[in-house]
Amino acid sequence: MKCTNGIPEECSHCKQETVGDYFQRGNKILCSKCHQDQRTNRTSSKKEARYEKVRDCTGVHHHKFQEKT
Repeated sequence: MKCTNGIPEECSHCKQETVGDYFQRGNKILCSKCHQDQRTNRTSSKKEARYEKVRDCTGVHHHKFQEKT
């Protein structure tokens, strides 16, 4: 499990914010959809295997945000 203190991670492939669990290899992040897309592509299966699943912490605790004024 990784806590980013409520700051969303960005997928290295599609550039969208991750929602829920995602995958990480070093400083590269893949959302679940892009990770699944890579799994169906046989040429990238070795790269895909190096990504580790990261659990989203929102099921454990919540973050409070303060709006800037």
